Amino acid sequence: IKGFKLKTIMANYTFDIFKYKLVTENGVTVKSLTEKCKPLTVESTNYIAATFKVEKKYPSDRYAHKLIDTDAEICPADTSVF
Repeated sequence: IKGFKLKTIMANYTFDIFKYKLVTENGVTVKSLTEKCKPLTVESTNYIAATFKVEKKYPSDRYAHKLIDTDAEICPADTSVF
């Protein structure tokens, strides 16, 4: 339909952010959380886009992220640490 605009629904996504270092014990490497940062809230149209925004500010090679809250109509099924 000419002139029809789709409304984009934005939601807030809040993540816990942890700085980590890699530790190897008995041949197994794990992330050892060293510091908890201030929670970060981003506004986005969906969970995937929100994770990209968080990773841009806190790269995954140094930080772990976990969704802790959202006001989105549909919550993501998998909110594991990334």
